[in-house]
Amino acid sequence: MRSTIVLVVSVFLSAVAVTSCGASAPDPGPGGPCLPSATLSPNASSVPLSHRAYVVSRDSGNVTVLDLDKLQLLGNFETCGQRNHMAELNADFSKIYIDSPATNQSIVVDANTLQVKTTIPLGAEPTHLTLSKNGALLAIVNEYGNSISFVDPARDVEVKRLNGFYTPHFVRFAPA
Repeated sequence: MRSTIVLVVSVFLSAVAVTSCGASAPDPGPGGPCLPSATLSPNASSVPLSHRAYVVSRDSGNVTVLDLDKLQLLGNFETCGQRNHMAELNADFSKIYIDSPATNQSIVVDANTLQVKTTIPLGAEPTHLTLSKNGALLAIVNEYGNSISFVDPARDVEVKRLNGFYTPHFVRFAPA
């Protein structure tokens, strides 16, 4: 009996150790073992925010940063989002909004530090997002929620959710 208990405890501890060491796929969601992180080249700080592009790796939490002047990779960062779909910048390029459809939120990242600042709860399956021409609103479609969330990029909060759509897919603002 004692050897059975020792064996069960040993198997359990081995499983915990293997999971802790990353041998199994980490759960990239909030509360999981994923930690937001960034890896940048040494010259990244010399590239102005207005000369960068951000490439979302769909269906993961990873985003790649590009130098637009040299068309080179600057690095990447992990948002811990799930099934990330698209990114948009605020008007002064200081914040990156990345939609995480599996968690029904937009992840807000500081473009200077590439650290996650906050998350904004949205409707079901947020995917595409667009900044208004004047930079005052961010429209985010909630495809499975049949709604559009309007977010204030100064406060990073949803100010209105407009229902009544059928699988909305994209919003384009007219010039104001």
